Amino acid sequence: MLKVEGISKQFDGVHALTSVDAEFKAGEVHAVVGENGAGKSTLVKIMAGVHGADSGTLFLDGDEVTFASPRDAIDASISVVYQEPSLVPMLTVEDNLILGREPTRRGFISNGKAREFSIDALRMVGASIDPGSPVERLTIAERQLVEIAKALSLHSRMILLDEPTSSLSITEIERLRGVVEDLRSRDVAVVLVTHDLDEVFLLADRVTVLKDGKVSLTSMVADVTAAEVIKAMIGRDLAHMFPPRTARERASKPVVQVKGLTIPGRAEDISFELRESEVVGFVGLIGAGRTDVAKALVGATPSRRGDILIDGVDANVREPADAVALGLALVPEDRLADGLVMDLGVKQNIGLPQLNALSTWGVIDKSAEAALADGQIESLSIRTPSNSTVVHNLSGGNQQKVVLGRWLAKGCRVLILDEPTRGVDVGAKAEIYRIIRQLADEGTAVMLISSELPEILHLSDRIIVMSKGRIVAEIENTSTSERDLASEEDLVKLALGLQAEGSTRA
Repeated sequence: MLKVEGISKQFDGVHALTSVDAEFKAGEVHAVVGENGAGKSTLVKIMAGVHGADSGTLFLDGDEVTFASPRDAIDASISVVYQEPSLVPMLTVEDNLILGREPTRRGFISNGKAREFSIDALRMVGASIDPGSPVERLTIAERQLVEIAKALSLHSRMILLDEPTSSLSITEIERLRGVVEDLRSRDVAVVLVTHDLDEVFLLADRVTVLKDGKVSLTSMVADVTAAEVIKAMIGRDLAHMFPPRTARERASKPVVQVKGLTIPGRAEDISFELRESEVVGFVGLIGAGRTDVAKALVGATPSRRGDILIDGVDANVREPADAVALGLALVPEDRLADGLVMDLGVKQNIGLPQLNALSTWGVIDKSAEAALADGQIESLSIRTPSNSTVVHNLSGGNQQKVVLGRWLAKGCRVLILDEPTRGVDVGAKAEIYRIIRQLADEGTAVMLISSELPEILHLSDRIIVMSKGRIVAEIENTSTSERDLASEEDLVKLALGLQAEGSTRA
């Protein structure tokens, strides 16, 4: 259906794409994978009319085409779901779904038709979301589902999905996979940009790997192995994704004690401990309350009841600054809204929590700020033209590394990670896993919230499962034998509110 030939694109003198060739066929799921900054999102935006290519040609059904705007691509029956939801926050879900194609009756918007259209669109992705809810009140996962519903409701011949499952829970991912299968059966061309190689081998017919803006591999999925795809992505083998487990005794000293934490409408009677040198994984479906609990710990949720103790003393955390002063740090789920100042550079974002330490008489030492940032850029392999590059211009995965680098540079006693590998490539994931385990070994208490169950199972010493705003199970997970670790099936059952064999009730 769509062919790109010799596509090249530069930003600020940096080559994002160089002579890229690819074909996307009707009735085929074509996965596009690569490291952060490899050019995947840039390719999608060129195909969607957001960016124009510096050179190269697009062919639609064999005819040369030029997309001067996203409207041109939509008119050509191509729709896109971006990695970061691009909805209007102050409008309702319904208003966002009908935006630009409002159903009218006698010159006025038909509220009845709009509501019916919205309900049908949300039903496509199995989302139980009130169409009248303002988007700004939705979780990031719910916003992603609305974004997907909006794209599907266009009934396009080609759907571009840029990291569609990065913020979804287990059940939402399964629903989306069913949607993708249905699209293929209806002869729709599906382009799936993903970091999840399991998705590639489960859903895709063909895979194209980008490395440094160039095509390093194109193959039918049936003719390639995961190891070959990884090597084409990062130029080396990843023998061990997760750091080896070592025998660990139950940590004796609690750093954080949470007692009877209640967040109206979100979480109720939450009690747990975070201990030195321990990774505690939190599992749950969308709306289970995990993120709300994390925000409460760092003072970002003012409306709460219950006690939060640090070293046995009431912490009185009223705002995030109090938490930082006590050594608590949060890498948030929504890096754009809560994690980054998008119009500042990499070095400014990394140095934010340490402005006092970086300043003399109120004047920031620019060389010290740059040196701090350079250390994290090298340590985390952040792909950026310079430490002054505005973070808005980085890929999603590199933005995530900037948020993580900020707290690694600052140092903390308690590190709360909410979906830390969301939108991060496979090589960077392995490095983040190593860092998490190293931090715990050095005495940091780590709270790990993740929808990727392998992360939870292989990194956590204890696993806390939440369902409908309550803790329903707490599982010891310290065995060095993978055979004896908790299972994904058990965690899913517990998250759904079912009792799993061998689990421990909280």
